[in-house]
Amino acid sequence: MTYEDALVSVIIPLYNRQDTIQRAVDSVLSQSYSNIEVLVVDDGSTDHSIEMLEKYHNDNRVRIFCQEYNQGANAARNRGIREAKGDYIAFHDSDDEWLPDKLEKQIKRMEYGDFQVSFCAFKRQYPKTIQIIPDISEYLSSDKIKERLKKANIVGTPTLVIHREVVHEIGIFDEEMPRLQDYELAIRIAKKYDICFVNEVLVIEYQLDDCISLNQKSLHEAYALLLKKHSDFLDIGYIWNQYLETGNEITSQNIDWDKLDEVIGDITKRNGFCTKDDLYKAAINQISEKYFRMKYYEEQKFKNILNKLVSEKFVVYGAGFFARQAADMLEKRNLLPKYFIVSSKDGTDSMNNIPVIQLSEWNEPDMIVILAVSGKAQEKIIADLQKKGRYNYYIYPDCI
Repeated sequence: MTYEDALVSVIIPLYNRQDTIQRAVDSVLSQSYSNIEVLVVDDGSTDHSIEMLEKYHNDNRVRIFCQEYNQGANAARNRGIREAKGDYIAFHDSDDEWLPDKLEKQIKRMEYGDFQVSFCAFKRQYPKTIQIIPDISEYLSSDKIKERLKKANIVGTPTLVIHREVVHEIGIFDEEMPRLQDYELAIRIAKKYDICFVNEVLVIEYQLDDCISLNQKSLHEAYALLLKKHSDFLDIGYIWNQYLETGNEITSQNIDWDKLDEVIGDITKRNGFCTKDDLYKAAINQISEKYFRMKYYEEQKFKNILNKLVSEKFVVYGAGFFARQAADMLEKRNLLPKYFIVSSKDGTDSMNNIPVIQLSEWNEPDMIVILAVSGKAQEKIIADLQKKGRYNYYIYPDCI
């Protein structure tokens, strides 16, 4: 069998991409490598995505499947894998685009180099900038690829082509992964197979505002799962820092020590090269660095706004110790707030002869807010302000 004889199944998960799905499918159908089938798996779209696929009704290369309900991109890809008939399986995303010779170059390289897995570089297109991943100026051998994968993913889902035997050996996408599903799959592949890299940009990835890739919470959860599943492969110190860096419990001041302890326990059970003490030290260092960065940032913001304040054109949120401290500092600058705002009143009607009112009674959304409450209360108060469309707030630095 020559390389042109191999059927390639291209799987495209689809969810609410009415504006981009035709571009994605067309970029596959226009490939110079012609022996293909395209499997579009709709994951419960609520827009006109399915209607956009009517264009391919008479094209026997395109097969369309519909999930009963939204289950996520991983489940949609796995449905496509189960339905695929090809010798090779490739993955595409419904908002991205392939260059015309992508499959030809990757399949040819795999057939002639006796590789079961290949990937190429891709261009990540932002509104004003681009990023090429990975760097195509350097040749990446299979060993170098494995070394890179220990610290970060360089294998984007739409760049990947694998022989179906690989899927039978290492399994399908992990549907528990909220993000980094391509990274997790690439790690499993790298543990058992050599991977070849076609060092050309053959995929364009368009970064959209509603893309799950922008969700930090899901990224944090994904790093935790990677650490649990693959601590025997990963550079633990590096990935641990990524986990800490993305954690909401660390960027805020409410550190979830139980969650950290759970993850640390899972890592140390599977890895004999690091101890709980090592990981806790790394966590403390990361927390400290984030705290001082955040404090410096808020201090600079506060200094900038301080020079623009005008008496009775701002309010102070809080009526306790920090609010009094902030009021005294402002009064020395001849600056008086119009009100002190509180979430609920405890009988105090005024402070320093300035009215104390509840947030629910305050209706001046354009007024500057000086947030002078303890760190534990800040998160909820900020959420309450944002619910009311009030984003013009600044944290009094001594509260941080």
